[in-house]
Amino acid sequence: MIRGFVDGSSEVNAEEGHLLLTDMVALLGHTGDFKKKLAEMDTTIEAHPAFEPLYDYLFDLLMLSFIASDSAQMDENYLESEEWLQIEDETSDRGSEMLNMYIYLTEAATQDIEIDLMDFLNEFLLADDELYQDDFFVYEEIIKNEEIADADIHEILATAEHIQTEELAEIYVPLLSFFDVQDTEEEIRAAIKKSAYQRGIHLALYNALRAFASGLEEA
Repeated sequence: MIRGFVDGSSEVNAEEGHLLLTDMVALLGHTGDFKKKLAEMDTTIEAHPAFEPLYDYLFDLLMLSFIASDSAQMDENYLESEEWLQIEDETSDRGSEMLNMYIYLTEAATQDIEIDLMDFLNEFLLADDELYQDDFFVYEEIIKNEEIADADIHEILATAEHIQTEELAEIYVPLLSFFDVQDTEEEIRAAIKKSAYQRGIHLALYNALRAFASGLEEA
């Protein structure tokens, strides 16, 4: 994610990106109280303000890492405790829709399900009636245009600037690009880098998804 942001943002310093990467790897690599780790991340981002656009996406990874690793070393019911529920409530305005993708990819790998955009939307996100309306609103612009599932990277980029939903605007290109089977990863990265529209954040999130999926395959 960090390297992609550097590659796609000419005004961002590569050396500073390396320092942030080192700090984040160390942070995610040690076990600790979530609030303390979050405070440490906040301090880290404040020290590297050029990377502020990545804050919510790094928060997703912090949350995912804590749930998958740190919480396993606590009480077995910690994630159902009042303390954790309070943390979820206090941080409900942080993070992004990318967390849904990480969870979907993890479940797909665990259950040996073929990854597919329509499966992600219809079977993973919209399967729960209680959450249907909220998720439908976020992804409505994709759901109502199913042809986009077969689009190549150039079609995806051509429609990106017209996305109106705030939660979807930044993740639209990396999300659809991840499911793009017509173009190679190299072609997708090259096309994003040539785009003038949010190429830094798009390349960052595309890299994050590819790296996350590769990690699951190796596991």
